[in-house]
Amino acid sequence: MNVKENGILVVGAGPSGLTMALDLADNGIPVRIIDKNKSRSIHSKALGVQAGTLEALKFRFGSDICEEMISSGHQAKGVNFFLDDQPPLTLDLGRYINGNYPFILILEQSETERILENKLNACGVKVERECELFDMKSTSSGYEVKIGSTLDISENYNFSHVIGCDGAHSKVRTLLDIPFSGGSYSGDFYLGDFILDWDLGYKSVNTFITDNGIMACFPMKEDQSYRIILLPNWPVELPATPTISQFQDMVDRISSTKIHLKESDWLTKFHVHHRMAKTYGKSRGFIVGDAAHIHSPVGGQGMYTGIQDALNLAYHLEKVINKKQDGKILARYEKQRLPVARNVVMGTDFVFRIALKKQSFTWNIFKKYVLPFIGKRQFLQSRVARGVSQVAIAQKEIRQRY
Repeated sequence: MNVKENGILVVGAGPSGLTMALDLADNGIPVRIIDKNKSRSIHSKALGVQAGTLEALKFRFGSDICEEMISSGHQAKGVNFFLDDQPPLTLDLGRYINGNYPFILILEQSETERILENKLNACGVKVERECELFDMKSTSSGYEVKIGSTLDISENYNFSHVIGCDGAHSKVRTLLDIPFSGGSYSGDFYLGDFILDWDLGYKSVNTFITDNGIMACFPMKEDQSYRIILLPNWPVELPATPTISQFQDMVDRISSTKIHLKESDWLTKFHVHHRMAKTYGKSRGFIVGDAAHIHSPVGGQGMYTGIQDALNLAYHLEKVINKKQDGKILARYEKQRLPVARNVVMGTDFVFRIALKKQSFTWNIFKKYVLPFIGKRQFLQSRVARGVSQVAIAQKEIRQRY
């Protein structure tokens, strides 16, 4: 059998995979990136780019990539929390986030992918779409991998390393036989992109926390455009694509203010899971991003965590391949990144489970006393803002790597 020689294979062309391939290509390391989908999805749930993500990308690739992302999205410098009928609590991100980017950048994942892919193309690497991983076998120098558009139309290649950036249902993780433990939350999230009418303005993130559920409204770049993600706290049985009228009914029940949903081009529902991989790699195969950890969307930490995974692993791979350092340093990737992901999963799981306990003692204490207490104390607001932004972790990792 004729087996072709290659460099590193990246499986999956989401933000994590594109960051990984871009970092490697920028360092002159031969890389191929494949994705089984025909094109980028125009509908993606992730949309929050944290300040820490921008800091990390700026340090590695320069400010141009961040400026393009910022110009394509919306800077949200404040988050308002509406607790039942109480006056809103406001978290001023611009005041408390230290660094170059004192805001949450609201940018659809498809736009983040477009910008990263264009940078990758400029390095001479194209995403090979409708190309799937079918099998991989360990060899003395890496992996012999079977990839192609279908199993019948596939070829075998040798790669020194295989990186799984292929999401929660990762084929790489499965072939590496890495356990992915965790579970699912009860209830469904509902998501919609809307042109809406209300009296709250169109610049800040607005979050409603009531006995009837949780709802977060994210301002998009277009005028009066918001993405709404909500979790009703009562039994709801709606189709995979609910109607605007059905969505309006849920909004009215959760919101403490009048919101008129005028039109929408995307309505859907989804289930939320929380899982962690037992290890981030075996031999010369590794997993990154959602392939290694998934969690609730609380705090918008998913994309940040995955991109930081990719930057960390790519840094250590460059040391091994270009600087000829001992391959044992690749173990630092898991040592440095797995605890960060574990903290994210545990933190989002804690908040999410409290929110799911409708009218429980814990939930009432949290909503009536803890959140208002935080909202009235600047040092606690600062801790929350900096924690969500992940700037401190990004700066720590920059110091560790560079």
